[in-house]
Parts: sequence; C-alpha cells; structure tokens
Amino acid sequence: MSDPAAQLALILGSLTRSQVVRYSNVASACLFMYDYVVTLPDEISLVWPAAWGPGKILFLLARYVTWPEITLAVYQQLSDIPATECHSFFTYFSWSTVWGIGVAEMILMLRTWALWNRKQSILIGLVTLFCAIWAPISYIISVVNAKTTFVASSSFSPALSGCFVTGSTSLISVAWILLTCFDFVILGLTIIKGLEHFKHQSSTLLSSLYRDGLLYFVYLFSIALANVIVLYTTPPEFTILLNNFQRVLHAMLSCRIILQLRALAVRSEVQTFGLSSGGRRQQQWSGTHSQTLSVTVAEDQTSAWFGEGYGTSTLGRRWKK
Repeated sequence: MSDPAAQLALILGSLTRSQVVRYSNVASACLFMYDYVVTLPDEISLVWPAAWGPGKILFLLARYVTWPEITLAVYQQLSDIPATECHSFFTYFSWSTVWGIGVAEMILMLRTWALWNRKQSILIGLVTLFCAIWAPISYIISVVNAKTTFVASSSFSPALSGCFVTGSTSLISVAWILLTCFDFVILGLTIIKGLEHFKHQSSTLLSSLYRDGLLYFVYLFSIALANVIVLYTTPPEFTILLNNFQRVLHAMLSCRIILQLRALAVRSEVQTFGLSSGGRRQQQWSGTHSQTLSVTVAEDQTSAWFGEGYGTSTLGRRWKK
C-alpha cells in the first residue's frame, strides 16, 4: 500500500504548481490589458482612419481575437468547473493561440515582403514556408489536445477553483521549435535587406523597421526557447505555464510594430513638409493643400510597408495636379 503522506505531498505539490500557472495566466492578461490601454490612443488616431488593407485587418485580428482568450482563461482559473469543461476551454485556447500567433507571423511576413520591395518570389516563398510549418503545427495541436487531461480542483477541496493538468505530452515543443525556425527565416531576410539598405541610405523609418524586427525576434525566440525548456524539465502541470504569455507577447509586439511604423511615417512626412511634430491633429484643424498632402503621403508610405499601396505613386499624381 502506498504511503498516504507521500500521496498527500504529491497532491499538494501538484496544486501548488497549478496555482503558479494561474498566476502566470492572470499576469499575462494584466500585461495585455495594460498594453491595450497604453496604445489605444495611437490605434484610434493611426489605425481606425486608415484605409482597409492587409495590415489593418491583421492588426485588428491580432488585437481583438486575444480578448476572448484572456477573458476565458481568467474565468477558467477562478470558477468551479468540471474537468470536461476545462478540456473544452483548453482546446479553444490551443487553436486560438496557434492561429493568433499565425496572424502575428503574417504581419511579420508582410513587413518582410515590403522590405524586399514586394518581390513576388519573396511572397510566394514566405507563404509556402508558412503553410509548410503551420500544417504540422496544427496536427501537433490536435494531438496535444487529445492527450492533455485535467481534473477539477474542487475534487480535492471545495475551497479550490479551476482545474489542473494531470497529463500531457512534450510534443508541443516541436511546434515551438518549428515556430522558431520560421522566425529565423524572417530574421535572416530582414538582416540581408537591412545591410543592403544601409549601404545606400538611412532614415528613422528604416532604422525603426529593422530594429523592431530584430527585437521582435529576440523576445519571441527567448519565450519559445523557455517554453521548450519548461516542457522538457518540469512536471505536467507546467505544460501550459508560458502559453498565454507567448500568445500575449505575439499580439502586443506585432501590433506595436504597425503602430510605430504608422506613427513614424506620419512624423517623417510632417517634418518633410515643414509642419510641427504635433502633426496629424494640427493638419486636421487646418485645411491647407500642403497639410492635406502631408497626411496623404504619410498614409501611402505606411501602407507601402504592408503591401497595401505603391508608396510615392499617389504623391506624384496629386502633386502634379
């Protein structure tokens, strides 16, 4: 017969680790909400008035599909729900995380494609690679969903809420490794084109574009590596320890890239036409031709980075008129 004291210690250890996962999920939700509040004014002024295109659509998807995830994650951790319902939530989180991260990676793809002057070969290559990586990742997620089991915390004590993981598989680490490989390709293309650009020209917009691309990769590579290490070195309860954080980080950084590029484009064109850095709002108050033109140029230039337009072509047409 097994030792009751050992069984109790095992249960208490599992509950403690599950509590750490709850703290991580709540912290990730708070981080996302804080970032949302801080960047909402920029979203309203830079994204909402912009014309619809791939960049804007992906921004809104990355930004707002995350809300149901963090809301339900907190609800799951704080409510007394059966294990079957926990598994249903986990299945939803898994698929939403995979394709939410996919949306963020699509933003990187568009950014990289724009850096390479929207070459068709680059776009075809990136799309093919994306499909080749996301197909096995989707299969892995389906396997992980089938093998991950839960138990309701209330089965141990009525005072406890939520569920904790009793079994899973480290196969999910393969998905994070594949994701890291995709980011390596994005990084390589960014560095190659960045070196070419800086041999001939340099600007605040270009510097920000390359700097953000490098930082984006470093942050996401680090969290993906941490996820792999956790999966191979910790108990099953920690299988989902960093999932929410990685999901939130993808959403935050990809959206910030778009917001910063739009802001830099507007500021760059405002300075070019001799306007104050107060920029956009001042232009809206005054209806002069040069100010209106400045806004148009800024929107076109920003759109060009996301494959939505042809940069200065609109400027040339309107200026000649």
